[in-house]
Amino acid sequence: FEVMESMYPGDDDLTTGSFVVQNPEGVEAVRALVDAWEASGTEPAVEALDALAPLRGSLTLAVPDGDARGTVTLRVALPREYPGSAPALEVSASHLPRRAATEIADVLERFAATLTSDLGEDGGECLMDVAAKAQETASSCAEREERRRAETASSATRGDDEDDADACHAVVRVDHMNDSKGYVRTLQKWCSNLGLDARLFWSDPNGIASAASDATSRPHKAWTSEDVDGEPESAARGVVGPPSGGRVENVFIVVGGDGDGVQKFLTRLRTEFVDVDSKGNKCRERQSTVLCRRFASQTKEGEAPVPAFAGFECEKVVGGNFALEGILKRFNLLHVGTGAERFQATGGG
Repeated sequence: FEVMESMYPGDDDLTTGSFVVQNPEGVEAVRALVDAWEASGTEPAVEALDALAPLRGSLTLAVPDGDARGTVTLRVALPREYPGSAPALEVSASHLPRRAATEIADVLERFAATLTSDLGEDGGECLMDVAAKAQETASSCAEREERRRAETASSATRGDDEDDADACHAVVRVDHMNDSKGYVRTLQKWCSNLGLDARLFWSDPNGIASAASDATSRPHKAWTSEDVDGEPESAARGVVGPPSGGRVENVFIVVGGDGDGVQKFLTRLRTEFVDVDSKGNKCRERQSTVLCRRFASQTKEGEAPVPAFAGFECEKVVGGNFALEGILKRFNLLHVGTGAERFQATGGG
């Protein structure tokens, strides 16, 4: 961190970049431990090392090759095992869209791993190389965004802005979640990292009723996690909130955002550990079905677009398929999926 501070002292025009230690008390604790080690010749106790907090810093750099490309900010957290383990990285950019910042972060995470954890227990220092890679990747993203904006401006027939043009929605059905609390927390983290918005609908085990019982179902009141006074948000929705843990079934996830981000979410759902099996072992999702994935511009004739929604929210479905039908209709996504995998609304619609 001391080297980074000397390399990137910060100028008014940010030509040299600016590195700021975010928890100087953590740096002082490490320095004191090292000084004691050097003075005594005795390695620090494991307890002393475990008590150290991760070192955190923030590096802001100008995006090169342009006067109006703004800055890219890289937030770094060094684990105690660094450089044997890769640093945790977060990226934001003043003049680039959210999807570009996500792309830069993905590139830097993979790059940092090749310089640290991939080299074995001892690893290697990486911060200076990561800083250079951040500028290089940000410059490439800025160039691509400039081309995209130029193409958009030159098209007389295209009325959507670039974010609307790239907006995508997907509906995924997950048969069940054994560790629903951990599963939902993982999905929420993915959405945050990928810049996606989502609505997750879940039921208690055997909570989806038959079409016959649906006819007598009644909608339940809605409650949001932010309603501290416990007042209902709307009487037309189910009970809002994530599952408290344990098994839930017949889960529907509506995801919206940049098309690349949605695709990465769907890929992670298939390839990464997200749940536990009946024995408590980590497992991947093997019983999910993508019922639809389409861009906002692909709305069928006579079909209303998917209404805007933001953030990550969960909602318990009470009332069987009748209630689930109303939820999907609320998002203009009722008729999704094909064949046996398709959600069958009441009356076979």
